[in-house]
Amino acid sequence: MRLTKHTFRYVKNKSGITIAESLISSLILGIIAAAMFSSFRVALSVMNDVKERNIAIVILQEKIEDIRHRSYSGLPAYGDTSFSSSLFSELHNASGNVRVETSYDSNIVRIIVSVSWHDRLSVDRQKVLRSATYVSQNGINAI
Repeated sequence: MRLTKHTFRYVKNKSGITIAESLISSLILGIIAAAMFSSFRVALSVMNDVKERNIAIVILQEKIEDIRHRSYSGLPAYGDTSFSSSLFSELHNASGNVRVETSYDSNIVRIIVSVSWHDRLSVDRQKVLRSATYVSQNGINAI
């Protein structure tokens, strides 16, 4: 093939992607990928928090139901008492506490159940979930 002026003019007018255009498009794709990765990381963290919170809620409900099914004389002593649950293994450094307090009536006690655990990503961040119920010496209808 013989090179002429017309050959170079044809090559010059041919549209194509330059290095600058490809670098800019790569940069834009990189920024989009970084944003998507960050949002996935946040979504996974939120999902883990919700899972841990649901486990703690189940533990609280089980313990409150256990207490409410006991007789008044079978309640824990006044003050703080720790408890354990098989679901504690699902949480990081979990512990449970039952606090029995007097209320406005001597026949009624207030019971506060709490579950605490540490965040898996940040050991310094402790999470606590509490729930309270009242138990009457004369049964639930006496309140």
